[in-house]
Amino acid sequence: MAQLHKKKGPAPFGKKAMRLLELSKRSAKRMLMSERMRMGMDNALIEAAKNGKNDKIKRLIKAGASITAKDKNGLAALYNAVRYGHTETCALLIEKNKEANGNVKRLIAVKGITGDTVLHRAADNGYTDICKLLIQEYAKAGGDIRKIINAKNDAGRTALHLAATNIDTRTCALLMENGADVTARDNFDNTPLDIAILNRRILPMRFLAPKLLEAIVGSEAFSQFMNFFGDCLAI
Repeated sequence: MAQLHKKKGPAPFGKKAMRLLELSKRSAKRMLMSERMRMGMDNALIEAAKNGKNDKIKRLIKAGASITAKDKNGLAALYNAVRYGHTETCALLIEKNKEANGNVKRLIAVKGITGDTVLHRAADNGYTDICKLLIQEYAKAGGDIRKIINAKNDAGRTALHLAATNIDTRTCALLMENGADVTARDNFDNTPLDIAILNRRILPMRFLAPKLLEAIVGSEAFSQFMNFFGDCLAI
């Protein structure tokens, strides 16, 4: 009579492998949940920056949200704070970046989907105080302020080009004081003065015209011309 063979259970190694597999699945699940939580905090931080919610920003950063994380449009928290004119929020994000030993120069110089830096955005909206903050912090971090001020976006425009679309000259003046190139031309061969003319911005036109002339002919020749022009008006 044939003997019935008992079915053998998994070998010890098989049990160990199955146990490791189960642990790896649990670990992967926890990692996935952790990643989703992190992404949720990052998105919440970007939204808080957009709305200038500084207390919420502090809590989210303490909980692990990333200052450099970007939204679906490739825009980080600082970019959104600048875009909506929240000066104190911009200062807070830069300070928190410093505390985390982050690269402040990179934070300020990074470009969005259209090639704009945060300085472009601030200048375009006429946020002079934010422009001043960004320039100062970039300089403190050892950056060349002329480089960031004269950086061009995808249309070839500098911060001064965008500032020339404003109704006043405060932002233009700040950028010029810190080395903005009044002769810079965009992809359509426009100088900042051309942009002011195209947008019919009278005050920027009056401010930029003599600056451009001085840059073209030189300081000495410009001074002589202005003296001559003044003499003509006095006659």
